[in-house]
Amino acid sequence: MSDIHIPTLLQADARHIPLADGSVQCAVTSPPYWGLRKYEGAQDQVWDGSPDCEHQWGTEKKIKQSAQRDHAKGGGFAATRGTEAARSGMAFEATNGTFCSVCCAWKGAYGFESSVELYVEHTMQIMREIRRILRNDGLLFWNIADTYRNKGLACVPQRVAIAAAADGWILRNDIVWVKPNPMPESVKDRLTRSHETILMLAKTESYYWDREAAREPATSKDAGSDGKRNMRNVWTIPTQPFKGAHF
Repeated sequence: MSDIHIPTLLQADARHIPLADGSVQCAVTSPPYWGLRKYEGAQDQVWDGSPDCEHQWGTEKKIKQSAQRDHAKGGGFAATRGTEAARSGMAFEATNGTFCSVCCAWKGAYGFESSVELYVEHTMQIMREIRRILRNDGLLFWNIADTYRNKGLACVPQRVAIAAAADGWILRNDIVWVKPNPMPESVKDRLTRSHETILMLAKTESYYWDREAAREPATSKDAGSDGKRNMRNVWTIPTQPFKGAHF
């Protein structure tokens, strides 16, 4: 019985993770994407500014957004894969938060910042806390997708990748997660989105990597005598229906 490992679930602010420095070997996360989904429960937090300030908050700007990820209303993945009929009534109301007129702190839900630049800045704060708890040989896998604003893509994955590299992370791979059953889109002037990005980030140049575990069956010319090759950075993984809550 001593070999059984019981996972520990910690509920905490991602900016203040209750774990010791250098205690984690690998972190895998899919945080809220910018402007794409309102999660259940209280999400508003105060970011930046002065902790001693008696904040004077401005007026919140209400926004209405249609669900853009493969989720059912109330949480979980939609078995209907986001058809127009299934998405009917799934629009939600949220806010872009509000700023303190005294110290410029921002109060709101991560993922609903008023600008992509502010979202990336908050993302870096979370990444720094993850870097604190990572061992020197640790890796971070960060799942992120893009958002359309004013007709065009906001380049969120690219912005996060560049900011992470500038902040000291080593970007080892940008993995393409191909979804063969993507959420249908009724657009008539562009292609349907069917992928997301996973950033593979290292804390130091000397990180742990199990080369044998990262090999895949292959019949191509680069396959070894074991019939395997180094895994590619394009992963085809279908999404699965899930009726439970998605927090």
